[in-house]
Amino acid sequence: MSRQYDEAMEGRFDLYGTEYRIIEPDNLEELSKAFEVRSALETHISGLMHDEDSSGYDDLLQEQKDYIKEYIDSLPEFDSTILSGNIVFLAKKYGMRVGEFEETIGVSTGYLSRTIKENSKKKISIDVIWKIANTFGVDVNTLIGTEMWAPHSNTNLLEQFIDRLYEDTRDNFFSWNNEGGVMTVLHDRFVEMDLVGEEDDETAVYFPKHLNSKCNPGC
Repeated sequence: MSRQYDEAMEGRFDLYGTEYRIIEPDNLEELSKAFEVRSALETHISGLMHDEDSSGYDDLLQEQKDYIKEYIDSLPEFDSTILSGNIVFLAKKYGMRVGEFEETIGVSTGYLSRTIKENSKKKISIDVIWKIANTFGVDVNTLIGTEMWAPHSNTNLLEQFIDRLYEDTRDNFFSWNNEGGVMTVLHDRFVEMDLVGEEDDETAVYFPKHLNSKCNPGC
């Protein structure tokens, strides 16, 4: 093997047919990837049999942890006001109390209550921020830097309206009279936004139940 090949393969490993590499992050996007690598290694090590040698994976895990800590230690302080607002927004969006939210992301009871309240001296860790982002499918940059509860475009306003319309229909604040709907050809954008359902003949049927793809049959 050449020296160039050895250097290229350094830090790379395979788990169940998937290739990973140790990440030395220099931005939040790479930090998220580093957390994913760490999680994959921890899961693999915990699943090994007692008589299996985990030393090689332990070394890789420690190396990844060291890179993560090094990057986190280099981060400047950020305004937690936006993050706190986004946590409250996500909890409300998914109908969770703070305790349920904590249980979902796997942190101790009371952790978020202590860290997201105004003027709290205890800061939420970037590790927990990643857990929240990973659990709810939110980009880390968005979670700490964008007011998710505030609409930022006409599209967001429309999405919020549709969500509210679905919730009010589900909760029987009003009901729909289905009189057959309207057949039309729609722009791909509306299909991508999951506002309508597309038929096999490439037309979309605009029925109330199609307003939100998460709506269960019969709603």
